[in-house]
Amino acid sequence: MRRRSATGKNPSLKSDVLGIRLEAAERDALERAARRDDRPVSTMARKIILDWLREHDLLETTS
Repeated sequence: MRRRSATGKNPSLKSDVLGIRLEAAERDALERAARRDDRPVSTMARKIILDWLREHDLLETTS
């Protein structure tokens, strides 16, 4: 069965949304990291998550 995105459209066109709660200090740190890397906060959060998943062999690395 093909998975649909939250919009009901093709999942390859839109990513699923995940909401997380952060303490104020955690949010501030994430915003600082995003600014240092010249990325939007959501992109930085995704990068951090993907890096951690790959580091722990929970997600295949891409070439």
